[in-house]
Amino acid sequence: MPISVQMMLAILTVLRLLCFAIAVLFLLLAIRAQFDTNVALSWFQATLGGAAFLVTGVAAGMMRAALAKRAGQ
Repeated sequence: MPISVQMMLAILTVLRLLCFAIAVLFLLLAIRAQFDTNVALSWFQATLGGAAFLVTGVAAGMMRAALAKRAGQ
């Protein structure tokens, strides 16, 4: 397998993990926003941010799986 394919698989893996980690942080912020009035974002906006990062993480995982299948792994 070419080095560029291996590099792209690694990049998509890191992107997927980072997206899921950021989604968890947004969801924790949403929980905190319900009880703390000093949080600048509302709980709804923080939940939408978490959902957006979850969708992005799933998309990165799907792209990684498709690339791995096409590369023959």
